[in-house]
Amino acid sequence: MEARPSVTSITSIPYGYPLRRPTGDFNLPEGADQGFDLAVFVHTDEDLTGVSIAPAAASFALPRLEGLLAGMDPRSVRACFDRMLAYAFKAGNSGPVSAGISAIDRALWDLRAKAHH
Repeated sequence: MEARPSVTSITSIPYGYPLRRPTGDFNLPEGADQGFDLAVFVHTDEDLTGVSIAPAAASFALPRLEGLLAGMDPRSVRACFDRMLAYAFKAGNSGPVSAGISAIDRALWDLRAKAHH
């Protein structure tokens, strides 16, 4: 019987970057000259890592979502997505949890592509 891969952890690294021009609104009329995001990594027990990006606010949701996916087969992208979506159902499909789900989903598809390369 073939061993199946599993998700071992989800990590993120915040990073900043300069904007070409300040971006602001009524609450920040002088504008911001830097953007901030996260590089998101889904690690497996087979030394493959899926990568994506997310808004910085997703960092609050990633640890909880990691707990939902630990041990799951990363090749089962839709099952992973459904599990995360069921978790977020009552809170609604917006905000940091939705951003975290989206980032992890893209990283899982990245993993799947890498596994079939």
